[in-house]
Amino acid sequence: MPISTNYTNITQCRCCHGKELIPQFAFEKEIPLAGNFSSSLEEAKNAELFPLTLVQCQNCGVVQVKEDISDEVLYSKYNYDSSSIPALVVHFKNYADRLIQANGDKDGFTFLEIGANSFPLIQHLPKNWNIIAVDPSDVAKRASEDPRFSHVKLFNEGFDLDFVKKNKLESTIDHIFCFNHVSYLSDLKPVFEGISIALKPNGLFCAELKNLDVILDKKEWDNINHMNKVIYSLHSLVKICSLVGLFPTFNIRIKNGGLRVFFSKKKFLYDNSKDIKFDRLKFDYFNIHYKMRFSDLPIKNIKR
Repeated sequence: MPISTNYTNITQCRCCHGKELIPQFAFEKEIPLAGNFSSSLEEAKNAELFPLTLVQCQNCGVVQVKEDISDEVLYSKYNYDSSSIPALVVHFKNYADRLIQANGDKDGFTFLEIGANSFPLIQHLPKNWNIIAVDPSDVAKRASEDPRFSHVKLFNEGFDLDFVKKNKLESTIDHIFCFNHVSYLSDLKPVFEGISIALKPNGLFCAELKNLDVILDKKEWDNINHMNKVIYSLHSLVKICSLVGLFPTFNIRIKNGGLRVFFSKKKFLYDNSKDIKFDRLKFDYFNIHYKMRFSDLPIKNIKR
């Protein structure tokens, strides 16, 4: 398998643009892209391999993949359709039910989803709500062409601060929802800034994400890949949101161990420096387990 050089190494944090990135874990050998589903054995044998190193920002605590691969490479064979996964359909239906229970089906309620994919959540929301989907994928574009979603306003592009300002969405959104999408982008600082200014004063932002602590505790090696460019812990997510004026109102530990955290607009500064130091100990144990399980692939000596 060929070793690829088709990537760059990040020099600043994707979330806060901090410059101090400390290596925490690295696969000993280069690995293929998680989303590269080959059509033949021969194609699989010739798939490009990439190094993968996890680094942690010492300013905000966010753990992220050092090697940055362009979207053109990552998603050249992207076939993920969340509506085709029964468990996810049920999961989103339950979330929609709770959202309706909390807000009713009143006219004028404005809901925005970042990374709406094929609309598995939106399909369960009241049609008299103002529903906005923001997603640059072909999957979202095809979903928007379905007559069932004629009431949905799709922006077939990325979400960030410039997007909010360009479309005059400042202080117009009651509820913003994001399912993992803020893990897949190369520059997330303007995304969180856009979320903050788009919310109404009493609006809520809900982020549903993979949980770093669960990945480390359960040794979920498959959740460490190049597509998941950022892996949040609760403390790092709260820190990032605090930097843009978002305050955590409550946190729900969902069934798969992931994070579901709700934020409202409130200026405060969260200090997670002690948590960042403790993360190093967690990674030490994670590295030990990696070496024990893959004894023929000894862990690289990481300079910290």
